[in-house]
Amino acid sequence: TPRQAPPERRREPEARKPYLSFRGLKGSEIRVGRSARDNDALTFRESNGNDLWLHTDGSPGSHVVLVLAGRPEPDPEELLDAAHLAVHFSPLRGTRAADVHVARRKEVHKPRKAPAGLVTLSGGKTLRVRIEDARLARLLDARRGPAEPGR
Repeated sequence: TPRQAPPERRREPEARKPYLSFRGLKGSEIRVGRSARDNDALTFRESNGNDLWLHTDGSPGSHVVLVLAGRPEPDPEELLDAAHLAVHFSPLRGTRAADVHVARRKEVHKPRKAPAGLVTLSGGKTLRVRIEDARLARLLDARRGPAEPGR
């Protein structure tokens, strides 16, 4: 009797992540929250305490996390990459310069009963970012798609 081919196994679709993933200049992962609820998930469930958290100053927008993967300090170029993404994924998109809060994730806190996405900081600094069009274009081109897990 002829052999029957085994049924094809369907690959389970990857679960939706609460962030978009980008690759910094030196290869680090930069995560950008998709919505206010996703910002909370990214910041408090998908990040480590020493990762860097970024957000535009005085404006709503996505939480951005530069994953340090155990390194004590970020590469300065990748910090600028993450800051560019914070501005791009906010209402300040299109401006030439903006201030971006930078703090360790462990310095970011969720006030009791605060709405989704709202946080307070207990440390960090503010970085003035002048938008470089070529840097932003490189980052947007380097977005990690679902076909490239863990890369």
